[in-house]
Amino acid sequence: MAINSHSQKFEWVKSFGGSGGENNPLCVQTKNGSYLTWIGTNITSLGSFSKKQKYPTIACVGKLDNNGKPLWLWGSDSVFGPIQFSSIISDSISENIYITGSLEGIVYYGNESYHSYYSQNKQKYSRNGFVMKMNKDGIPIKFLVIQDSNYNRIYDVKIYDNKLLIPVGFGASSNQKFCGLKSKCYTNGGFVVCILDTNLNIINNSKLINIPDYNFLNEQLNINNDKIILTTYATKISYRDSLIDYKDSSNGGYFSISLDKSLAVKRIDKLFSGTNLKASSTVTEKGEIIVGTAFFDSIIFRNKTITSNQNGKPIVLIFNTNYEIEYATYPRTSVSSSSSQILTLEYHNGYIYIGGRIQGDFEFGDIITYEREGRVFLAKLDLFGSFLWAKRFSTSKKYNSLDDISAFNKKILAVGVFNDTTNLNSEQFISNGSLDLIVAKIHDIDITRGYVKQGPYCAGDTIKIPYTKNGLFNKGNQFIAQLSDENGNFEGTERELGRITSDTNGIIKGLLPLFDVESSPSYRIRILSTSPVVQSYYKYDTLRLLIYSKDTANAG
Repeated sequence: MAINSHSQKFEWVKSFGGSGGENNPLCVQTKNGSYLTWIGTNITSLGSFSKKQKYPTIACVGKLDNNGKPLWLWGSDSVFGPIQFSSIISDSISENIYITGSLEGIVYYGNESYHSYYSQNKQKYSRNGFVMKMNKDGIPIKFLVIQDSNYNRIYDVKIYDNKLLIPVGFGASSNQKFCGLKSKCYTNGGFVVCILDTNLNIINNSKLINIPDYNFLNEQLNINNDKIILTTYATKISYRDSLIDYKDSSNGGYFSISLDKSLAVKRIDKLFSGTNLKASSTVTEKGEIIVGTAFFDSIIFRNKTITSNQNGKPIVLIFNTNYEIEYATYPRTSVSSSSSQILTLEYHNGYIYIGGRIQGDFEFGDIITYEREGRVFLAKLDLFGSFLWAKRFSTSKKYNSLDDISAFNKKILAVGVFNDTTNLNSEQFISNGSLDLIVAKIHDIDITRGYVKQGPYCAGDTIKIPYTKNGLFNKGNQFIAQLSDENGNFEGTERELGRITSDTNGIIKGLLPLFDVESSPSYRIRILSTSPVVQSYYKYDTLRLLIYSKDTANAG
C-alpha cells in the first residue's frame, strides 16, 4: 500500500447558485470567515439570500462564517456592459476587503453609479480597471475606476506598508497622463504600479514603475516579507533607468520584475518562454518564484528545455533566488487536452497548493487519480516539486473548474464552478442553473518529526523521537516510529522502533533493534500514523543516524 506523506480532510462542502448561472468566482479567508466574489446572471443566490435583476449581469460579493453558513450577499443593482473580477484581498486588521477587476460600462447600486471612460465621439465605453472597497458587513465604501480613453485592466492588488499596490496594464495612451499620476505613459502601452492609500486615493508623488510593451497579460504582484516580485507575460519588454538597461524583443515569455522596498526596479528576468503562458505565480519567504501553468510543445528556460508530446500539460515550476529553474513538475496524464490547466496557485506554510482542471488519468509517483473521479482537481506539493496529495471531483464533461484557492492558518478554501452534478466528500450536489458555485474548506493532515540526535548509536540503544501533528487524528490512532535501511530508504526493509496510541503531539520512546547492522551514516527515522494513514518522511530529510553493530561499536 502506498502511504501518503500528507492527507486532507474536508471540514465542509457547499454549493450555491441561482437559476441564471454563476462564473468567475474568487475567495479569501479571514479569521472570522470567508469572502466570495462572482458574476451572476439574472438570478443568483447564496443560501437564503438572493438577487434578481432586469439586466443580465450581477456583480456579487458574499460572506460565509467559518462553518460555511452564508451571512450576507451583496449584489449590484444592475450592470450595463461586461464586468469581470480579478482578485480579492482582506485587510487583516479592519477586515475591509478590496476587490479588483475590469469594467466596460456602468455599475449601479443604491443611489450610486460608476462607469468606465465614455467616448462621446465613438459613443462607446472603454474597458477600464477598477478597485472596490467594502467593509466586513457587506457595505460598499468606495468604488474607483481608472478611467482612460484607452484599454486598461487590473489583475491584482496587494497591501504593503499600509498602502495598496495595484499593477495596471494599459494599451496605447498617446502622450496622456495615466490614472492621475504625474507621469506620461509610453505610446506602445505597458503597465504602471499605482499606489493608493487604504481609502483608494491615488498617491500622486509615489515612485512609479513604467515599463513599455506591446502586450502584457495577467500581471501578478507577489509579496512575502520584503520580497516584492511582479510577474507577467509579455511579447516584448524594455526598461531603462540609471541602474538598469534591459530589453527583450524575442518571441515573448514570462518575466519577473524584482522591486526593492521603495518599489524601485532591482532586476528583470525572463523566466521562460513557450507557446501557452497563461500562468499563476507566488513567491516564498526566501524569494523563490513558483509558477503554475500549462504548456504545449515546449517550455524554454535559460539552461534547459522541456518538451511535451501532448496537447496541453499542467506544470509547476520552482525557480531559485537567482531565478534559475530548480524543479519542473508535471503529472503523467493519459489524455492530450488543451483544456488541462492550472488556474490558481497558493503558497502557505512551506507548501504549494494548485487547482484547475485536467482530463485523463493523473499519475505522479504513488499518487494516481482517474478520469472517472472528475475533471476538477486540487493538489498539494512540497518545495521540491513532489505531489503530496491530489483530489478530483465533478464528473460532468461540460465546463467545470477550480478557480481560486485561499490559505489561512493551515486551512484551505477552494472555490470553483460546476454544472449538472458533482460528488465531493461523500456528498452529491446538483446545480440549479447552467453553472453553480462549489466551495470547500479543507484542513491539512501531516506529521513533523522533531529533533533526533544524530548519534552515533549502537543496536539495542534507546532513542527518543518527538513529533508534532497538524490536523485531526482519530481516537485509537497510533504513531509509529520506523528506521530505514542503511541507505535511508523505506522500501520494505524498515524496522519498527516503537509506537504510541495518541491523537496529540508527543514523544515515542524507541529501541534500536538488535540486528546485523550495516554501519552507515545514512539511516533515517520516519513517523507513521494509522488513522489516517500518513507519514512524516517523504522524499527529502536532513536526519542522518550513524549506527554501529553492538559487537563492534566504539561509541566513545
